[in-house]
Amino acid sequence: MRSLLLPILVTIYSFGFGQHSDHQLMSDIAKKSPGGTFSSVPDGSKVSLPFSQLLAGLLTVVAQDVELTLTPKTDDGDVDTIVVAPGTDYKTTTDAATGVVTIMFGTLFAGEGRRVVITLTLKDVSATNRGEYDAPLAEAQHSFTAQGRPREAQVPQDIQIRRTPTPSPAPGASSKARQVQAEIARRQHAEAIRQARLLADDGLLGDARSKLAEAQRALDSIVLDGGGQKLVSSLRAELAQLIRLTETKEIYEAQGRAYALASETSHGRQRYSARGGDEDGDVRLFATPRMDTYREQARNFAKDPTAPVPTADEDVKQEILANPISAVSTELAYHLRRAIEELQAIEKIVAPST
Repeated sequence: MRSLLLPILVTIYSFGFGQHSDHQLMSDIAKKSPGGTFSSVPDGSKVSLPFSQLLAGLLTVVAQDVELTLTPKTDDGDVDTIVVAPGTDYKTTTDAATGVVTIMFGTLFAGEGRRVVITLTLKDVSATNRGEYDAPLAEAQHSFTAQGRPREAQVPQDIQIRRTPTPSPAPGASSKARQVQAEIARRQHAEAIRQARLLADDGLLGDARSKLAEAQRALDSIVLDGGGQKLVSSLRAELAQLIRLTETKEIYEAQGRAYALASETSHGRQRYSARGGDEDGDVRLFATPRMDTYREQARNFAKDPTAPVPTADEDVKQEILANPISAVSTELAYHLRRAIEELQAIEKIVAPST
């Protein structure tokens, strides 16, 4: 087991070049840094593509030192405890005295978002004989800096659910509830990839493929709409690539391990990383619009290095033309609102504790 001592505020983006790289070490270095990712660059692949994706992010930083604080309403509310569910590589702290949870996300690129899943333990109120009512659970508040300057504290947002004496034991069918289910499914998918990689590292390639096939079957039972189906399609493509890359020990050593490690850091950080699989079947999970633009530019440059390349300012103009609202909206406020809506979807999932 390696011990890595890194400055806590330094973000490191690592790359594994070819099959003779120490992919595990490169992945460990990225995970030890806040917000860092590991990308795989297999032998014979175009180096410009993964670098273009990182450059697209670093040129579009919209917020730094991003933190989300969840304050449980344990005194006047219905919540007993709040616990952040596993499945994210961001630092989380919980105040033992107050129960306040703080999640540190670091830097956000334009077009990125962060999803948080929490487990709420509710107080038993069956003896009160109350009917349906709005139960306050917590307050969510975010903070961040921009261009090195702290922004004013954001207005806290209340999190509450409609509590009923006869809650449904099954997840709800609303769009918001399905968004929560999709995020939980993605995290279970990422954990399956991690377990399959550990099996493959031990030489149990057959067991690793069985674990990946089991994850495929789990995705088949998920019914989502809109963006949820797009997510499931990407997850299926990721599993299909991994199954192919665990066919033999030689293939796994050359590409499979690096692909799995890149997938793990991508899911854990909710940030795109190049996995190094089939270029045409690249899994674009968490890719931003600027990343898509730079990827196309890198591919065009590889075909014709003499062709002119647009400047960053020209890229911004094109993005504004494609989506004028994005130029005047606050990215962070939008994503916080979405996160709160998804937390409120617990109304259909959480039953009162007994």
